[in-house]
Amino acid sequence: MSIEDKAKAEAKKLMAEVGQLQAQVKSQSLVSKAETQKLIAEINRLQVAAIQERDSDKARQAKLETKRLYEEQLAHIAVRQNNIREQVDRLLLAKQKYETVWKRDLENGKTLDSQDSQLQQQLLQLIKKKKEDFVLLNREAEAIRERARQKSISLLDARQSPATTSAPVSAPEPAVDLLISVADRAKAEAEKLIKEVTKPKIGDAATKAEEVGRMMAEINKLQMAADQGLLSEGDSKQLEDRVKKIESKQREARDQINQLTQAKIKYELALSRSAQQRNVEQARREQDEKLQEELNQLIQSKEGEQRRLMEELELIRMRSEQEAALLKAQRDAARALADQQAKNEDLMRSMGGRKGFTRARIIGSVLLVLLLGGGVAAFFMTPWLSAQFAARFPDKPSGNAPSIVAGAVTPATAEPAPPVAPQKPALAPVVRPVRTFRDKLSSGERGPEMVQLPGGSFRMGAPAYLPYSDERPQFEVTLDGFSISRREITFDEYRVFANSTGHKLPDDSTWGRGERPVINVSWDDASDYAAWLTKETGSQYQLPSEREWEYAAKAGTDTAYWWGDELGSNKANCGQCGSQWDVQQTAPVGSFQPNAFGLYDVIGNVMEWTRTCYHPNYEGAPPTGQDWVGGNCSQRMVRSSAFNNYQREVRVTKRKKLNPKSSSNNLGFRVVRVN
Repeated sequence: MSIEDKAKAEAKKLMAEVGQLQAQVKSQSLVSKAETQKLIAEINRLQVAAIQERDSDKARQAKLETKRLYEEQLAHIAVRQNNIREQVDRLLLAKQKYETVWKRDLENGKTLDSQDSQLQQQLLQLIKKKKEDFVLLNREAEAIRERARQKSISLLDARQSPATTSAPVSAPEPAVDLLISVADRAKAEAEKLIKEVTKPKIGDAATKAEEVGRMMAEINKLQMAADQGLLSEGDSKQLEDRVKKIESKQREARDQINQLTQAKIKYELALSRSAQQRNVEQARREQDEKLQEELNQLIQSKEGEQRRLMEELELIRMRSEQEAALLKAQRDAARALADQQAKNEDLMRSMGGRKGFTRARIIGSVLLVLLLGGGVAAFFMTPWLSAQFAARFPDKPSGNAPSIVAGAVTPATAEPAPPVAPQKPALAPVVRPVRTFRDKLSSGERGPEMVQLPGGSFRMGAPAYLPYSDERPQFEVTLDGFSISRREITFDEYRVFANSTGHKLPDDSTWGRGERPVINVSWDDASDYAAWLTKETGSQYQLPSEREWEYAAKAGTDTAYWWGDELGSNKANCGQCGSQWDVQQTAPVGSFQPNAFGLYDVIGNVMEWTRTCYHPNYEGAPPTGQDWVGGNCSQRMVRSSAFNNYQREVRVTKRKKLNPKSSSNNLGFRVVRVN
């Protein structure tokens, strides 16, 4: 940076500081005018009091006080004029220095730019403004002297004070020295001006303190004069009024302080009570949530116990029916044998002789062989029937279940057992999925993976010989094609819906979210998710109906599980399925083999909501259509089984009713789309 640029920068900085000084001087001038008006009012009041004062000494004292106040005003004006004069001298000196720089630039062939001209104009305007302020102060001083002359008061001429003499303006230094040290000199001038501006502030503060002290002394003097009876009635009354006003202001201030203190105390108490109330409410809320969680766990435990007891009771009833059938067969066989023996005896009596007796023996032997064969058949059919039932619907051993004792059937009295419906072999799928797809959401993400299924027919429900009354009668259903989600809806898929709509993300029971099936969702939550998918994709999504769900889960089979009648090991996640998650928690979706339609977890993991209202059984169900309308819609049907269900509750035909507001950690859902 050249010396000229430095000089310009310093000049700009100096102009800014001078502007600040000008603003400070202007504010000081306004304050001084207000104080002068107050002092003039006080002087007038004292002068009136002195005129009205009968005692000449008091009048002289008032005149002396007036003279002193006038002289102090003149001294204050003289100090301000001296400050302005020195500032003007400094500005003139700076102007002369920079004019020298500009002249040198012109001699060297350089032209003044707009910034240099603007800086020169600002210096001239600032000098002019300072001179105008000085003239105004002179007029103010002349006015004070005129008032003193009118009141015959002789004042000292403050203009003769050494403080008011102006220092001569020094001649500009040689151009060479100026060019070398112009930046340093500008900085020095700026520092000197800043010191001079701050100096009057200190003087003004001291002057104000002295004036306040004098006013308090005058009030004290007036008070003393009033006590001695030297003041007139007007002055005494005015003094009393002033004291009363001061006391009134003090009382008001004390009252306001008391009110503010009381308000502060009340506010602090309110804050304390509010904090305590919040703590109590938080503790009560936590206690209620803990109690509710314990009640839910207890209810689930009791429901599980009740289900197990009902199933054990059903097994006992079945075994009792089997024993009753055996007893009836034994009774009928005994009666038939007794009747046959009676007939033989009659025949022997009627025939007489050895020949008749031989024939009777032959007939009796034949009958005995037939009856013995029937007893042996009944003896062996009973364990076979029990084994077939246990293989198809196994159960835990129960100490309360009666056992069938083989010794209770005698070969001589047994008959063949009634025929039992044979176990149906697994059917090969008669239909195949058309395609898989994912609909695009408005956010650019993809919806759940869907499997498009063609229409078809299947046998819905359980066979008549199985003890599940709510799953009978078994009947054939014909459906149109539809699409169903390949997996149970996961936490990741539900999170997109929750973020978009503001729904609360359900609790994961500390098992993790991600690809695990979303749990702790009600029927309303699941329906809202399907409605959101409809809005996002433009296609109609909804919860599956019971018949749609069972059609998709069976995938063309007619066995207890889509893979057969044997539960096997590690084919699903249930109470006895042999997986690493059994009874403990849900598994990530798709952890096991899919069925023939490519659907995962239709057995185990979590139960799934459907849109179908509650029907106690399949009596009157229509053979066609996607859903069975009607029923008790205050309850909704739930299909499939969960990770904590034992083998007797695990099958594709399993159905259950729940309140739509219900939610638990073994309950989720999947969705269907209308083709």
